[in-house]
Amino acid sequence: MKSPGIRIGDETLTRKRVRELCKSYPGGLYYFAKAVCGFGRMKEHLHLPFCNYIQLHPWNDGPERSNRKHAWMPREHFKSTICSVAFPLWLLSCHDRNATIALISAHSDNTKKWLRQIKNIIEHNGFFRWAFPEIRPGGKWDEEEIVITRDQSVSGDAQASITAYSINSGLASQHHSYIILDDPVNEQVAKSDVEMAKAVSLFVHLEEILKGWKESGFLVVDTPWGREDVHHAALGEERRGYRLKWGIGVLGDFEISDSLKARDELLPQVTPGKPILPTECDEDKLQHISQQPGGVEKLHMQYYCKPFDSGRNGFALDLIRDFAIFPDGMLKCDCHSSHNHHLRLASVCAVSDPAYTEDKKNCESAIQIGAKFPCECRFLLAEWGGHVITTEYINQACAMAAEWKTWLRAYGVEEVNFQIALKNWLTERKEQNKFPLGCQLEGLRPKRREKDTRIASQVYPVSQGWWHKRPTMRQIPGHNNLMQQLFQWPFSRLRDRADTFGYWDDIWEIYPPRGEKQTEKGENVNARREQKDMEMFKQEVLNG
Repeated sequence: MKSPGIRIGDETLTRKRVRELCKSYPGGLYYFAKAVCGFGRMKEHLHLPFCNYIQLHPWNDGPERSNRKHAWMPREHFKSTICSVAFPLWLLSCHDRNATIALISAHSDNTKKWLRQIKNIIEHNGFFRWAFPEIRPGGKWDEEEIVITRDQSVSGDAQASITAYSINSGLASQHHSYIILDDPVNEQVAKSDVEMAKAVSLFVHLEEILKGWKESGFLVVDTPWGREDVHHAALGEERRGYRLKWGIGVLGDFEISDSLKARDELLPQVTPGKPILPTECDEDKLQHISQQPGGVEKLHMQYYCKPFDSGRNGFALDLIRDFAIFPDGMLKCDCHSSHNHHLRLASVCAVSDPAYTEDKKNCESAIQIGAKFPCECRFLLAEWGGHVITTEYINQACAMAAEWKTWLRAYGVEEVNFQIALKNWLTERKEQNKFPLGCQLEGLRPKRREKDTRIASQVYPVSQGWWHKRPTMRQIPGHNNLMQQLFQWPFSRLRDRADTFGYWDDIWEIYPPRGEKQTEKGENVNARREQKDMEMFKQEVLNG
């Protein structure tokens, strides 16, 4: 018997017509998600081009690599609703009901939630059940796997139609025709270098569980967390031509692969600088988010969607000026020519975070020697970085202390867990006259427990131009030195040496510089001298 039509507004649509609308390109996935699945809060100006991009594949005239896609959008903008609920159901309903789909996220709670929504649509959504009567529950129907009715020839396939995984799930024996990797990094993963590396490693190896290259699909959906995360790895694949990209920030910062720029159906109709979805996230909400603890960082990565970029960071490293050192202990820099930068007036100290605990053997660490003057100018005199091997670390610490023993007042080492033993070994070397007797060994208890918070404490001194470095410490691409780690902070996960940089305030609070203090009003003496320097500079320019 012919199926009666369904009345929508002034139009009566037959089942055949609804199915044609859902399968058509462009617009099919958007119609399916909004009209059939009932996600009515989606907006045409933003979500239509996004859905078109997600739907685009080689089977509907998509370009090469359109079965390998990367997409990002701010949080709370319905990207998971589209990609992890509507899209997998669309694949089964409109493309291939025999498909096997892996739904993967950082935490199983996410994938189970999305799977519940899919099950609810299949079981209880009247419009969907009328339009796609062949999509019904099959043999498996639980919170981790569902099987929908399949063709008779493949009804015995042991692999579920949709399987929900977390990044910690075992995937070795599985094979899927489509992978949807949605938000592989959450707050917990982002805080752990080990978990972040695990997520990136999983992403790299997921191709191994796909059924074939040309027929299968692999969609990565996320919001950037910064550092060298999965987002960064996916962008690297796009640059090498193995993946396409489509991404937008909350204020319309839009990116798309060059091969897709001529497709008007993929371009969002947004105004740069204005919220892309004001009904859900307007300027007042952005302002509220920015005022919360950590709000600026959250806006930068999860809403503005600024991914890892070696040229974008919290430090203005062009303000770290080079300096020269003379044999008598005098330091000279072009930016503060009128300052008296003799080391006898400074607090010269060393800081170190050996990172030596039972779970961090062979972690990279650093020893840094720096000087702070009464005028607030700070000079990074020397640095060493390497993996923590006990004997090598002790020998290096003694060698650096001996080199700077004329001026060195204190050697600060983080006094946590097994690092206390390293401090004790340095004490033994001191008793054996292998470590300068006049240098105090100081145990540092970090006041700022979070690593990124310690590093961030130095953003202001750097941005004020107080820090100076030797010319040999310049940032060199591909060379893992301190300047590189500061340059990439907070995006680089290789930030152990930068973490050591965050201990300077702790040691200088104990050993402040000698000489002239700040004025009674708290004004930095650099201010007056800097003004004189600038006046001299202007005169030279005008007279020149």
